[in-house]
Amino acid sequence: MKNLWLAAALLCLVMSGCQTGPSAGEPTDNPFWVTVLKTSGDPLEGAVIEGGIDWESFEITTDSSGRAKLPGYARNYETIIHLDNYLPRSISLRWPYRYTLTPTPKILRLLGNVEGSLVRFTPGRLATVDYHGTYHLYAVDDNGLAEIASASVPRTVKQTRLIGDTLWLSTYDDGIFAYSLADPEHPVEQLHLDIPGTTPVFALHDNMIVVGNSGNVLALGVYLFEADGSFVEMSRLGDYYVSSIAFVEGYLVVSGYRDANPRVYSLDEPSHPVLVSGGAYAGYWSGFLYGHQYVQIPEWDQITENTIYGRLDLSNPDVPLAAGTVRADSRLIGIVDDATAIGYYHTLGNALSVLKGSLTGGFQTVALISEDPHYDLNEFGGCVPPYYVISNRLWVLEDRIIPGPSR
Repeated sequence: MKNLWLAAALLCLVMSGCQTGPSAGEPTDNPFWVTVLKTSGDPLEGAVIEGGIDWESFEITTDSSGRAKLPGYARNYETIIHLDNYLPRSISLRWPYRYTLTPTPKILRLLGNVEGSLVRFTPGRLATVDYHGTYHLYAVDDNGLAEIASASVPRTVKQTRLIGDTLWLSTYDDGIFAYSLADPEHPVEQLHLDIPGTTPVFALHDNMIVVGNSGNVLALGVYLFEADGSFVEMSRLGDYYVSSIAFVEGYLVVSGYRDANPRVYSLDEPSHPVLVSGGAYAGYWSGFLYGHQYVQIPEWDQITENTIYGRLDLSNPDVPLAAGTVRADSRLIGIVDDATAIGYYHTLGNALSVLKGSLTGGFQTVALISEDPHYDLNEFGGCVPPYYVISNRLWVLEDRIIPGPSR
């Protein structure tokens, strides 16, 4: 019986790649095989297994049999296994080195490469602006896209906003510009506000513009401007770093990177801004606006598969009201519409996720992109669902097709 068992074990090793663990006498510095499977039990090709630091880092992809050969020192390492449109897993590599990835309910399907961030989407046409100073216009359908026009715009674009046919954009240190997109193939410069200093973020209200710089002392400048590009600085405010600014019901709402988010200012007298709300909200790192709702982002160490976000109702911005909480399995960076949010999945900081749900019921990831050939971070470049720009690529969100039983 003993010989029969040994023969069976050897046959398993030869035929199916079974492994013995270190407890069976395997040297711990020998390479070893990891197997990644679908929930169906089939092998998962293309899954990335990565971990380690510096010279002991590794990033290895599974083959058609779902297997990847890792260096011996990777045993017991905290490791991430991930693949586009599968939920990433954080694991410690231990015997028997077999892991399963769960597919997302929907998928993001790649349509093609785009340059920059989305600034306008109309049926069959998508316009973007890139950091290096080019406006791009693409023809788009569900089969792909093709660039049909381009034009030069200012370099170092930091923020854009489309109001009607007018595209407003800020630059790092060359001020604020406005372009007419009435003819989308030929953008025309209408206005340049040559505001001094760095000008990465801005907010508009009639002929008032508030510009935020990169400092933490008097970071916000309030200006009144004319159609010919002339402007007058009315006041400066803010002794903190600014991440975003916007007008809500005529009040300026400011987000930064500390507990007191948001700060709300009355600018009825632009020369004398009045802080009307700036209470401390301990445990929240920053936040973002969605209509009259302000979503408070918790500290980094609180980001889990069940992250709790605060909510404030800014229907009356001078008196923010607690509006409950919202849960998500990602670090939210924005809410697109009443049923869609964008974030980074909790186990992998560069996996940009599309989430579905609501502010009352919470949001869950339905598709994500974790592979990226260009950058360490999959950067969100805007969306008009079901189309999403992620790290200079255009994706369309679709239902996952589940194969039927084979015959």
